[in-house]
Amino acid sequence: MFKVLRKTSRMYAENIKLSLLFSVFTVFSMFLLPLLSSHVSAGAGFVRFSSLILDITPVQAMVFLVVGVVSTLFLAFSVAALVSIVKVKETLDEAGFRKVVNVFPNYISRVFIFFLVMLLIAVLAGVGLAAIGMPLAVVQLVIVLLWLAVIFTPQVIVLENFSIGKSLSDALQFIKNSPKALAEYIAVGFILILAVLAVEVGLGQIFVWEHRVVSLLLVSFFVLPFLQMYATELYIKRYPVSHM
Repeated sequence: MFKVLRKTSRMYAENIKLSLLFSVFTVFSMFLLPLLSSHVSAGAGFVRFSSLILDITPVQAMVFLVVGVVSTLFLAFSVAALVSIVKVKETLDEAGFRKVVNVFPNYISRVFIFFLVMLLIAVLAGVGLAAIGMPLAVVQLVIVLLWLAVIFTPQVIVLENFSIGKSLSDALQFIKNSPKALAEYIAVGFILILAVLAVEVGLGQIFVWEHRVVSLLLVSFFVLPFLQMYATELYIKRYPVSHM
């Protein structure tokens, strides 16, 4: 775990300019999310969509759809780019770089579709479980588990250049064969998010709303890029050597 953490920290530090550049799209994505509805906040979205769907107007539905798609596209671009940074650095040859550049649009489109499919599944799961009276905590837990089961899919899409279906299958198989990798990812992610929450709570004692912006920027420019690079390095460990 610590060896991968050190390697990821070095990877992030050495490529910080590119990471910050691509993370701008994550900022765009997260700034758009609050426009969707008050139900999407603090990572607990898609759990009260039953009432939202009943009350939403056609115009609101169109705005919701457009903003959601644009936000997801920005996020897909950022994630695909961050994973590609690790792939290029691990490849360390001109042919590998050219290959990544040539197929990068495919990476974005596949990661984008993956996110849309998972968001749809999350919404349907949230609506369905809420409709049968499941407690909010249970609904949230189910949605988190759904995401964690396929959390390495963007890495598979970019590193292996598989189709979406095969990437999902391979991501599930990877977790099945390497549950330790998932546990390490969850542990590091929990620590980073906890640190951001601590900063937000601390600043919240001083500022009215500015602390939320600081939290968003920390997640966009550090937490998400670092976790994507960390997940990529964890996935690469499945091979005898790191170079692909």
